[in-house]
Amino acid sequence: MKSYRSLIYGGTFWTYFRDVTPIDIIEQIEIGSRPSSRTRKPTFESLRAIPWVFAWTQNRQAVTGWFGFGSAVEESLSAGDVRWKDLQSMYLTWKFFRSLVDNVEMVLQKADMAIGELYLSCARDRRGSARIFNEIKAEYDRTVRAVLKIKQNRSLLESDLSLRQSLLLRNAYLDPISFIQVRFIRRYRNPRISPAERRKILSLLRSTVNGISAGMRNTG
Repeated sequence: MKSYRSLIYGGTFWTYFRDVTPIDIIEQIEIGSRPSSRTRKPTFESLRAIPWVFAWTQNRQAVTGWFGFGSAVEESLSAGDVRWKDLQSMYLTWKFFRSLVDNVEMVLQKADMAIGELYLSCARDRRGSARIFNEIKAEYDRTVRAVLKIKQNRSLLESDLSLRQSLLLRNAYLDPISFIQVRFIRRYRNPRISPAERRKILSLLRSTVNGISAGMRNTG
């Protein structure tokens, strides 16, 4: 929780979120009985949970499903509260902890930092956005290392190869949609295009949102 809150309440993170996810497209899609935000001016506090998670799965960073786990493990180890063999034993004997680790692992496999980095081209502040992304990527690597060590595996989903293969096969279809989405988000946000062109692009972007959510499945 401490690591997660440090990220999202860190200065320009709200701008990063608005820039590198298609949240402005999601806000115009009828995906629920209530609007995406509780107020007319979206903020962290007013944004509802579903569009928040939905947006992070779209840009394949999937921050809400794993961020902070690796830091929590490292901090607990450094403080002497737990040892690796304790965590490994917990995974084998405690159903709650095993379910937690397995779910984090699945989202890590679905996330794609290479695709996620493409969305930085949608940001107005490239340097600031790159700094935040590097923080996310570092935590991603930290969390992957923690999960693999706890499960004593060499790769994600090593113990569920059928699921791993299924997710890898989906990427062949998801990746092109992500490329299309990034390109047309940039075009959609260009203030110089006409209202008619913006409406056409919005229709296309709504389709990319549907396509990525169908492939990712865990959408919020």
